Amino acid sequence: MFDLRKVTFYVTNACNLRCKHCYASSGYPLDEELRMEEVRNLFNELYNLGVFELEFSGGEPFMRPDFIDILYLANSMDFSLEVLTNGMLIDKKKADTLKDLSVRVVQVPLEGLKEAHESMRGNGTFERAVNSIKLLKNAGLNVQVRTTITKKSLSDLEPLAGLLANMDVDAFLATEYIPIGRGLGMNDLMLGPEEKNELQKTLTLLRNTFGSKISIRGDAYGCFEGSDDISKFGKSNRSILCGALRGDWCGILPNGVVTPCDIIPFYPKLPIN
Repeated sequence: MFDLRKVTFYVTNACNLRCKHCYASSGYPLDEELRMEEVRNLFNELYNLGVFELEFSGGEPFMRPDFIDILYLANSMDFSLEVLTNGMLIDKKKADTLKDLSVRVVQVPLEGLKEAHESMRGNGTFERAVNSIKLLKNAGLNVQVRTTITKKSLSDLEPLAGLLANMDVDAFLATEYIPIGRGLGMNDLMLGPEEKNELQKTLTLLRNTFGSKISIRGDAYGCFEGSDDISKFGKSNRSILCGALRGDWCGILPNGVVTPCDIIPFYPKLPIN
């Protein structure tokens, strides 16, 4: 049974960075991205379907000039709001606005410590991302940091978790690198069997070390969730690991195309119509 609860809306493909591993190859807006009136109609449809949680992503959502207006619209309809941003455009005013709008979670990526992060996202981005996290926390927001784990960043996990715990970050999410989008062909960054085992052990260590201060978890792609979740896999007709298989999530691209998976649209030769 399909019971849609959460939708990720990729509000624009425009981005102020050109990250090497970007699965969406973000940079410039797509042709025919939804206009404000179309967004309003979309939200009305989602509301009538019973969706109660909207996650906003990109591209970089703050590159869209009317993004704050979109957030105000969603908030007026009592959706629960989450925002995924690279943090480069976050200032005190934006952080305070997100707090005023009762945004439930703001996610900012850190791809390891400075060297690993900037090798993927560009020079000068590490300190700016860290500063955005501080601004968001000072505004009283729930902040989650997401890390794409590569062979280069695996050894950074423990010191990075310590840094985030000291910054009072609420959650640390580990994502295994997948070579799609702009990262297509960068197979040398993928984790092999030994690195995957090391990642599992490292996440267990981090939970034991920092678990009282910060939530440490993995996502569906790498199946790194806790053993309690894994033990339930296969006991129902829904996957606990994947929103598409659970039937409670879908993504909506900037031009309004709907996808059951946030990875599929960016594989070559797999157009979503």
